[in-house]
Amino acid sequence: MKNLLADGVIPQLDTLLAAAVEPHSPLQPLSELASAFGVQEATLRQWVTRGQLVAVKRGRRLYSHQLLYLRTLE
Repeated sequence: MKNLLADGVIPQLDTLLAAAVEPHSPLQPLSELASAFGVQEATLRQWVTRGQLVAVKRGRRLYSHQLLYLRTLE
């Protein structure tokens, strides 16, 4: 079940979320988005790895939007 989520469902949800946001406001490369968050690009990459930021890969770059930041309750 865990592999199904990691390999199948979750990446598709990321793509759908990004597609829903993009018509209203274009996605930005992480390098540009980092300044909007006031953090380093490496921090955004960590958030993507942890599932806190939805990002889509286009070519060799990751793109995202501020609306795709998923805050966690900790």
